[in-house]
Amino acid sequence: MSKLINGNHEWEHLYTQFKQSGKEPVLCMVNKRTKKLAYFDVTLNKMLSKKEALLYRADVTGLHVVYSQAR
Repeated sequence: MSKLINGNHEWEHLYTQFKQSGKEPVLCMVNKRTKKLAYFDVTLNKMLSKKEALLYRADVTGLHVVYSQAR
């Protein structure tokens, strides 16, 4: 998935969420052109619907938040 984010400049990684019961990460990304959000489960290696993504919680420590860098 990092290849998709790094290789395809249309997507930007916003933040990481984790499953309520553990440390299974889900990446939240936004398409720069359409501003549409997408969720990717790293453990399952698949895209999630918004409904499925609601089962995950955002990382509140800030350790996994990705900020946009000025280019």
